[in-house]
Amino acid sequence: MHLRKTFWVPVLFLGVGMALRLIYLREYSSSPLFYMPMGPDIQEYDEWARKIFAGSIFWKDIQIHSPFYPFFLAGLFRFFSIDYFSVRMAQLIIGVLAALPLYIYLSEKRDGSTLKNMVPGIFLFLFCVYPPLIFYQGEILSEALLLPLICLGIYFIYRAEEMGKDGVRKILFYSFSGLCCGLAVITHPASIFFLVAEAAYLAFHGSSLPKIGRGIKKNIRTLLFFTSAALLPILPVSLYNSLLSGRVSFVQANGGFNFYLGNNSDATGCCYLRPGPEWDAVHRKAEEVSKREEISKDAYFLRESFSFIREHPLQAAMNFIRKGVLVWNYRELCAGADMDTLRYSTGFQRIGRFSFALLGIAGLAGFLIAISRKESAFEYRHFIILAASFWFVQTIFVTSGRYRAPMLPAIFVLASFFISYVISGKKSFTNVIRIFIPVSLAALVVLFPSSPFANSKKENAEAMNILAEASMKRGDYDSAEKYIFESLPFYYNWSRTFNMLGNCYYVRKRYEESLVMYNHALKLDPEDYNAFMNIGIMYSELGDYKSAMSSFKTAFDREEKSPELFYNYAVMLMRMGRRDDALKSFVMALKLNPAQRMALNNIGIINFSNGNPAKAAEYFQKSLSLDPSNASLMVNLALALYSSGKKNEADKWREKAVRLDPENPNVKKLQGTCSAR
Repeated sequence: MHLRKTFWVPVLFLGVGMALRLIYLREYSSSPLFYMPMGPDIQEYDEWARKIFAGSIFWKDIQIHSPFYPFFLAGLFRFFSIDYFSVRMAQLIIGVLAALPLYIYLSEKRDGSTLKNMVPGIFLFLFCVYPPLIFYQGEILSEALLLPLICLGIYFIYRAEEMGKDGVRKILFYSFSGLCCGLAVITHPASIFFLVAEAAYLAFHGSSLPKIGRGIKKNIRTLLFFTSAALLPILPVSLYNSLLSGRVSFVQANGGFNFYLGNNSDATGCCYLRPGPEWDAVHRKAEEVSKREEISKDAYFLRESFSFIREHPLQAAMNFIRKGVLVWNYRELCAGADMDTLRYSTGFQRIGRFSFALLGIAGLAGFLIAISRKESAFEYRHFIILAASFWFVQTIFVTSGRYRAPMLPAIFVLASFFISYVISGKKSFTNVIRIFIPVSLAALVVLFPSSPFANSKKENAEAMNILAEASMKRGDYDSAEKYIFESLPFYYNWSRTFNMLGNCYYVRKRYEESLVMYNHALKLDPEDYNAFMNIGIMYSELGDYKSAMSSFKTAFDREEKSPELFYNYAVMLMRMGRRDDALKSFVMALKLNPAQRMALNNIGIINFSNGNPAKAAEYFQKSLSLDPSNASLMVNLALALYSSGKKNEADKWREKAVRLDPENPNVKKLQGTCSAR
């Protein structure tokens, strides 16, 4: 059956997939987190992308995330002017279109049999409608880019193997596959296991055990082009990180902690250690030891993990088995800001809450059947390698629904193979047994209870804490306070909770209550520089600059590289009339975080006040690019442009500000000024 005869299948399924993604985005857009990405990993990716967007291309310290997704996200920010609806929609479109190359390849493998005819359509349908995949594709997470790269890597390697004697195209396709796999590694380092597995396959495929050496020699050219292309993006990142750290480093830091998370005496197999006082204590100890012994934090965590494995081999072995089972668990176990409360905040996601129960059983049963049949094992070899490699990496490190996401293209294909195998199989007793055994094993693994490894109440408290921060950034302090109190049963001993509560009171000018909260935060954590900074901000607001200066000094003693600290200190200096000193502090904040939008705006204000409107306009323009819907920033830019003699350009920004927010006091004032002229 030719592809053009089934043209309606991809059109229909892709249309349904896009409709579902649009429904999901519209539902999700009512959440405080939609336009204010908060929480572990999500916030870090967003902040790094904003720094890149602001012009800081080279990172100054080795990061805990790989760089390719932040650069990709920064590109989307540039194209869509940091409009999160458009950015998320673009990710969803790219994500669903990633299924097309694999669908085309699978369609071309149709041979008239029911088994092969059904696989492409079922695969595309699952790819388009599976709710958890839509969540990952629409979130500010590296998986949104990782899955398309993996899909392309598999597509190109299959194409390369079909080229036969067409040497040039064969080399090109192997190189494209290697490049995609290499880019996947600098998107998420766990992909290195998939890359190595594919390289091993290319080195040894077609070799029998007694002829392994001869087989490698025969495949050396293929392997050379694949690995060379893969190393093109990996080596520069690794070398740059090595220069920054002064030791051999990979594409990101934090690998040691991720290994520790799954291999210590308290490990459950999941990301059990969540942001909070326990998290802070573990990382603080790691920092203290690493500084004292002059080793990296990763080295410290690896040493602790291997000590545990060596001293408790039976417990470690049970951990590995538990993780191997949990990889296929029916729950989307959390890692980062994807707790159940947040993940299932929309009706669409709630409907698909346990969808992996069915998909996982079909996918794992398909995996078991495929590897037991020589023909199907070869047919789906690269999907099997994908599933096995990410299964392995989670068994060694730690597992979650998010870390399982890269397996989904393989699981979709293997589930499609299983469904087709059941439908096309003969209804004999022998065949029923062949299906029953893998299905039973798969059901046992997938439906294994996860309740011992997940605390829904604690997850909900963490979600409330994240929602509180997002609400504060939106200026909705009533909602923020409500969320904070909902999180208190589990975060009563975390200084961050009381800092946020103090901030809620501060903006309402309830200073005494605010000070009580900040002092309570310090009681919980005397090293919390944020609490000292917040006390300094409050005293500055009240005009008690002596007390404010003392609090800021104590904060700087505890943290020397906080852009927020330098920014708020500069604001105090502005109030004191020390503009030159304030300018230096604003510049320092900008040096630490080039995406500090408020620092850019204040530097513009100082330049404008100093009689340099042209330079002020440059800073206002940069600030506005980071917050393109801010009418007050448009007013500042318009005033600077008027003073620079650029009336036509200034009028455009004034008119845009009026259209965007006509009731804004600054906009009205600008309108009045222009009318007076």
